Amino acid sequence: NTEGPPVPTVVLTYPLLPCSPTSARWYRKGSTKMIRGVLQTMVTNSGFGKYGNKLGAGDPPLGWPADVPWETFRGVGNSGLNNENMTKIICGMLIAVNINPENHVEVEQVREGDPNIDHSAYILS
Repeated sequence: NTEGPPVPTVVLTYPLLPCSPTSARWYRKGSTKMIRGVLQTMVTNSGFGKYGNKLGAGDPPLGWPADVPWETFRGVGNSGLNNENMTKIICGMLIAVNINPENHVEVEQVREGDPNIDHSAYILS
């Protein structure tokens, strides 16, 4: 018999990324603030920070890369992480919960009349 007491589970949810982590927009000049915001939200959603487990203590969040030291992590703005390491953490945490970072992105607003967009793709039949 495999029945027993209910086992609590935690479902991690992460907001959509503003853009693909391999896109030019992700890596453009000035994107550090955006990347830090994404990482902060993900670390908080995984139960760490001001109202959760202590940053850098105990086991890291699920998917935290082994080559980025968790023990010295004191927050996204205080740990000296560069965009590359923050992106590695973000992607690792998403992949750990079976989310593809390339597809987990916000859909950009389609502006009617924008000459850079093929609007025929958005016409419903």
